[in-house]
Amino acid sequence: MLKKPLVISAGQIEELQVGDTIAAGATGVTGATGATGATGATGVTGTTGATGSKGDRGDIGTTGSTGPTGLSNEITTTVGEAILAGQPVYIKESDAKAYRANASTEATSRVCGFCKETVLSGSIQIVPTGRLTMASLTPGVIYYLDIVDGQITASTPGSGFIIQVGIAVTTTILDINITPRIRL
Repeated sequence: MLKKPLVISAGQIEELQVGDTIAAGATGVTGATGATGATGATGVTGTTGATGSKGDRGDIGTTGSTGPTGLSNEITTTVGEAILAGQPVYIKESDAKAYRANASTEATSRVCGFCKETVLSGSIQIVPTGRLTMASLTPGVIYYLDIVDGQITASTPGSGFIIQVGIAVTTTILDINITPRIRL
């Protein structure tokens, strides 16, 4: 005897008839993934090939032409007093002339650079940035504007203003780096 499958339809159990179709039900829950197998052994590394010979060195190229001279960063003005090479200077507002700077007052501490060459009167070249040749510096030391006219010091002043003016690169070269003033 042939058995027919049973189905539940509208809450009633019925036999499945020839030609009937069954609607697919919901998919069941997926089972857990099995454990990963062990990694296989690494194969043997092959031998390193021989190093090739060194190639010939090429010829040295020709030197290029000299470029144009750069712009000067120097300031030119008139001196209001004798100033020696290497002394820090400021420009006085009342007469627009250069004077020896010092850290004791607000006006005289407005250092704008260093005198390039000794000037007794007339025009002065002021170097505001870059490097300047001086004497008796200690390499690596930071220098500040002193409270004495036209002097720099390795110690911060005890009164007036603190103004860093540069760092000694060698015993004779100051890398000019004028920082904003700090009032004491």
